[in-house]
Amino acid sequence: DVVAILDVHIEVHEMWAEPLLTQIKGDRTVVTSPVFDRVNFDDLKVIPYLSAAHAFDWALWCMYEGFSPDYYKLNDSSLPGKSPS
Repeated sequence: DVVAILDVHIEVHEMWAEPLLTQIKGDRTVVTSPVFDRVNFDDLKVIPYLSAAHAFDWALWCMYEGFSPDYYKLNDSSLPGKSPS
């Protein structure tokens, strides 16, 4: 079984979970997190975000760390990336 916890303001598209579930099926100990694009509230324009890893500073603030340039050259955001957290 897999549990997905999303904030109430999140909307998902068809087939959004499949890349995440593929990673979990390959290794049930992984923690996956989708990339959520931003939608402007005033014009509904979608601003895509690059894939990034969750990280934490010493004050435990969550931040996003970019992956290696080699990851982005693969041009496949469904592939997993290494996270420092």
